[in-house]
Amino acid sequence: MEQEAAYLAALQTARVYRTEGSQLILETADGARVASFVPAAGAGAPAAPAALDYTSGHHNRPGKYFLELPLYLLPWTLIVAAALRRAWTRGRARDEAASAWRYALAAGVPFLVLLSLAATARDVYAAPALTGFALLAALWAHEATPSQDHIDRLALQGTRALVRTIAWTIAAALLLLGAAGSIAVATAIAGALLAVACAHAACARAALAERDADVTASLGWTYTGYVAALCVGCMVAFPVIDRWQNLPLLAQRIHADSTGRALALLDPDETTIAMLDRGLATPFTVISSAEHNPQAAVSLWWQAHPLDGRVLVLLPGHSSGNLTQLLGQLLTLTPAPDGAAGDIARAGAAVIVERYQLPQGRRYALLGPPPAH
Repeated sequence: MEQEAAYLAALQTARVYRTEGSQLILETADGARVASFVPAAGAGAPAAPAALDYTSGHHNRPGKYFLELPLYLLPWTLIVAAALRRAWTRGRARDEAASAWRYALAAGVPFLVLLSLAATARDVYAAPALTGFALLAALWAHEATPSQDHIDRLALQGTRALVRTIAWTIAAALLLLGAAGSIAVATAIAGALLAVACAHAACARAALAERDADVTASLGWTYTGYVAALCVGCMVAFPVIDRWQNLPLLAQRIHADSTGRALALLDPDETTIAMLDRGLATPFTVISSAEHNPQAAVSLWWQAHPLDGRVLVLLPGHSSGNLTQLLGQLLTLTPAPDGAAGDIARAGAAVIVERYQLPQGRRYALLGPPPAH
């Protein structure tokens, strides 16, 4: 029913349709893509392209969410651990408050177990379960205020140490970006000092609140230090990261170079498809090497489009940049290979006519037909 609903919704704005291979593409009057559909796999029907199979890019593995849970909970990992310890006894009690502990456990743990059985896995899927762990932490803070024990005090002190460690990590990252020339050195130093100062000042106030047995205030000051350090780091570093992840710029260049040509994407990931489709609605066809090797898949495309054919291939690894060049002076860094695109070019099945890359970011190669002999 979801496919039917999506199709009917697309019809509200679609004015034209066209087919590319096995894809049905709906577009608005000005050529913007509304939706694309592929045949469903089944008896007598071809399977959807592997690139459109979401499970192919986000495989799950046993215990993934529980192994990564300490990272999801930062900086409250130790607080939640203390809360889970208290929940072991409080959840089995017979008083009225025990139901809140059981509810918090039920809101978090079973959901992670269910996710662990899914075929796909992404860290963002665990976000709803974190509500239950947040409630556990709140219940712990409420009950630990009048009755702290040694484990509770260790959780509070350890959390402050985590926040200070995170602040120093942010400071080190900013100084590294400054040394690499990605940001101004003065900006990097100022940001690093401010992040560390905020974290240490807030954690000092948190320690005072803990001595007064005010767990809630202690956690509030700890959180203030964490947020302040994180915000300072993000304000300084995010403009640099935006340049590393400027996918619209890549998409515009690829769109310009492929206009008027038959563009194919070889085994693209969902990001490649999305960046070309969003806004620009670049026409393309997905080709897969699942049934053929990459060289054979590209050769078949040249047979269908011997003059105007182009094939875009995502290259492995990331491109070089200021940061890589700096680290290269300290470490031995191996340049990222050209992967399937390089193998196809070396085999004489295509030539690399253009390369696209972002500093420290994605790399693509645009292939053209081999020269006629």
